[in-house]
Amino acid sequence: MAKYKPQQRRLILIDRKIREGTRFGVLPNSRLLAEQLEVSDKTIRRDIDHLRYDLGAPIEYDSRKHGFFYTERNWQMPAMVMRETDLYAVCIAEEVLKQYSGTPVYDSMYPMLEDLLRALPEDVQMDPVWINERFTFFPQPAPVVDHQVWTQVFKALRKELSLEFDYTNPGYSHSYRRTLNPYHAVSHRGQWYVLGHCHYKKEIRVFAVSRMANVVVTTNRFLIPNDFDFEAYAGKHFGIIFGDREYNVEIHFDPSAAPYVREQVWHETQTIEEGEDGSAVLRFQTNHLLEVRRWVLSWGAGAKVCAPPELRKAVRQDLKEALNGYSDGEDPSDAICPTP
Repeated sequence: MAKYKPQQRRLILIDRKIREGTRFGVLPNSRLLAEQLEVSDKTIRRDIDHLRYDLGAPIEYDSRKHGFFYTERNWQMPAMVMRETDLYAVCIAEEVLKQYSGTPVYDSMYPMLEDLLRALPEDVQMDPVWINERFTFFPQPAPVVDHQVWTQVFKALRKELSLEFDYTNPGYSHSYRRTLNPYHAVSHRGQWYVLGHCHYKKEIRVFAVSRMANVVVTTNRFLIPNDFDFEAYAGKHFGIIFGDREYNVEIHFDPSAAPYVREQVWHETQTIEEGEDGSAVLRFQTNHLLEVRRWVLSWGAGAKVCAPPELRKAVRQDLKEALNGYSDGEDPSDAICPTP
């Protein structure tokens, strides 16, 4: 059974807030605790009941100060059982979370993680320098996202309010104004995306948060359709672009590339057929080919598309155009690199 259930983390933080309030006279209530922990008021009330009736916490409610307090200041929560490996996992999680610095994910989760570490029993200790010396985390290259944009997008997601924003597609110099009912946020290879109903296109579209500007959360509330299911919508995707058609992809990797292909799970539907010469054929189903095409090209001569025909054609055209950029230089106009 997992040691750190969401409720256990909440109980630790609720205990700390009540203890601080009892000491300083500013008592927390369920509404305030719910906002700080980003859960419902009903959830906090259940947690208070669990502390009071299951763990024996001497909690009372002060109707004059509108908050909870401890009638016995020396009461302590039952000791937390923690293995050494659990503590290492928490410290590593702290380092991993730093990769999201500057986003609402980091802003909300990092203080909670610090509270959890501070709430550990005094006899549980570990030098964090050991983690820093033995573990290194190389984050995914991530686009720079304006913090105000992050805040507005996640506010709209949380409160189910429409967003208005300027959006610039890659390769375009001008932006256009869009209104979106945000349904779901996705993190993919260092980039954050939000998808929902686009008022202009009148269909579900995906937008990169880093390409948004002048974001405004409107007062127009919307309801996510009951039949919306992100997993069903994304389907057998390969990346962040989704489509309606299903393709059976087959790619042959030569003996130099095959060992690297075998090491990873590239798609949930994948199968790998081994070749006698050390090569491998990777097969999977996907509903869009653009990111598959880019991925195949990244393998260079080590990968060859066998199917579907439209993917073979697209990769062949990309390679042809790339080769044209590496001509032998006989043409005087053929510069090594174009002048800006």
